[in-house]
Amino acid sequence: MKKLILLYILLIVGCRELDDCDGVKRGMAEVDDCGECVRGTTGLVYNYLMDCSGECNGNATLDDCEVCDSDSTNDCVQDNCGIWGGIGGVEIFGGCYNIHVTTTLNLSQSELVGEIPSEIGNLINLKNLDLSFNTLQGVIPPEISNLTNLEYLNLSRNELTGEIHNLFTNLTKLESIRLHANQLDGILPEELWDLFHLRELYLGDNNFSGEVSGDIGDLLNLEELWLGKNNFTGELPDRIWTLSNLWGLWLEENNFEGIIPSAISNLIQLTELYLSDNQFISLPDEICSLPITSYTSTYEWEGETWKYFDITNNKLCSYPACIADYVGTQDTSNCP
Repeated sequence: MKKLILLYILLIVGCRELDDCDGVKRGMAEVDDCGECVRGTTGLVYNYLMDCSGECNGNATLDDCEVCDSDSTNDCVQDNCGIWGGIGGVEIFGGCYNIHVTTTLNLSQSELVGEIPSEIGNLINLKNLDLSFNTLQGVIPPEISNLTNLEYLNLSRNELTGEIHNLFTNLTKLESIRLHANQLDGILPEELWDLFHLRELYLGDNNFSGEVSGDIGDLLNLEELWLGKNNFTGELPDRIWTLSNLWGLWLEENNFEGIIPSAISNLIQLTELYLSDNQFISLPDEICSLPITSYTSTYEWEGETWKYFDITNNKLCSYPACIADYVGTQDTSNCP
């Protein structure tokens, strides 16, 4: 038994005295997968002769697109946006935008002129598009309807013309539309009322006409509605008073007529109400229960002065006492 123990000790001591593959006693060098002595005192890294495909002494390499092969003729190239292996970008307004990664395009106040290029419809991953406060002209290109991921659209404060039909049918994710302060015209398209996620609809200061559809009542999430400074006519649809999330309603400078019904009391969050310069003839007592911010104060927005409450220049024959001091000038020539 003692002889076996002694032999085991000698074997351990002998192993400790063995040289590594680089000839260094107790060294750290070892043989890699390609049979080369590496690490330790060699200064060589493990598998240094192995190419990217795992072949020893192979000639495959990674190109700029991280594709491993031995064919240098198919190395990827830069697309027109400078992206290696890219499929090409969209060149508009003096910039180049990658289709895959561009989700926001904000060129507000960028001194843009001319028409909106149809190529903008190729940026199919856009969620936010803001071209406001420029001098863009012409019609809104129908290719806008290709931007099916769009949530925020702001083309306001330009010189855009034409109608807006067939623009929104596919844009079902829209939460905000701001087209105000342009020269757009025509009647409002029915597809607007199918945008159930819409919270903001700013169409003011254009040349829109016709009556407002009762289907506006389908926009249950709507919080802000600006239709002012247009050529709308007729009575307001009853369903507009079911939009209980509205806090801002601006209808000034149109040709709306008729009465404002008691159902306005459903707008329990309404803090701003702009009805001036229309042909309304009556306001209900329920208007006194609305949480209007102020009957007299003003504020600045986009370079203009606004009121929280304005019912002047209508044809009001009846209104509650709570607003008697604020009715201003009225045409009462047809009042009984």
